[in-house]
Amino acid sequence: MANTPRTTDAQVIAVLLEDYDAEEAPSLTRSIKWASLIVDRLETCAETKGLDLTDEELTEIETNLAAHKYTGSDKPYQSRSTSGATGQFQGQTAMRLEATRYGQDALLL
Repeated sequence: MANTPRTTDAQVIAVLLEDYDAEEAPSLTRSIKWASLIVDRLETCAETKGLDLTDEELTEIETNLAAHKYTGSDKPYQSRSTSGATGQFQGQTAMRLEATRYGQDALLL
């Protein structure tokens, strides 16, 4: 078990691209810690089943889970207009990891 995050702020921001609020630059520490705890459990579970996940796979899963967690509190826009000040956000709250493309990517991995 790693006990320390495998991913970094920079890796998560690189996945989020325009979905990260670079102007406000909110901390990703909580999202990364949450993702790391889940991936630690995943790694332990995989080991007990005789599966060997690479460091690269675990890092990729953790990065996408952290991005998913971040977008739970700062939902990405699906569409927006500036004059009318309207916006439509991505995802559905009842869908768990399936709610964001980052959660979907983590599940696929």
